[in-house]
Amino acid sequence: MDSVHTARMSASRYHYLDHDQWPAQQDVVYHDSLDAFPSSRGFVSMLVAYRSSGGTLSSQELAPLLADHQPSESISLAHLIAKRRIFGFTWRNTFWVPMFQFELRSLTIRPQSHLVLMELAKSFDEWSIATWFTCPNTWLDNKKPMELLDSDFSAVYDAARTDRFVAAW
Repeated sequence: MDSVHTARMSASRYHYLDHDQWPAQQDVVYHDSLDAFPSSRGFVSMLVAYRSSGGTLSSQELAPLLADHQPSESISLAHLIAKRRIFGFTWRNTFWVPMFQFELRSLTIRPQSHLVLMELAKSFDEWSIATWFTCPNTWLDNKKPMELLDSDFSAVYDAARTDRFVAAW
């Protein structure tokens, strides 16, 4: 196959299901086995969606970086995840963390992403939270929450609260 795919939303606004054509990239190889559930194309789309905001790191890559940047604090990646300070998603037995949740120079947690996470975590699973940040949201004039976190945090927070109530209803 000659193209990379990006996700298009299905009837469920929070799951990547179908894919549109993306300009061809030479280093991408497609194989039918990549369509195993959860969708490999969806996973690749998720990586692409987070690329502009710092990308994603696997837990194996992030854990030692956190230990190096915050040696005086004994807070592990596992602790941050368990306490819902940050979120990530599992794909093929590996946990992936979107890096927009951190100040990239210091690897401290950005409070804006944490507050939105606290709202979403009440009604959404890990994959749904990850897609929520990257997908156009009707409450935000079809802008992506991740893109508005710094410029219009209150609107993003309100959208998260509204979507949480809608999901719980």
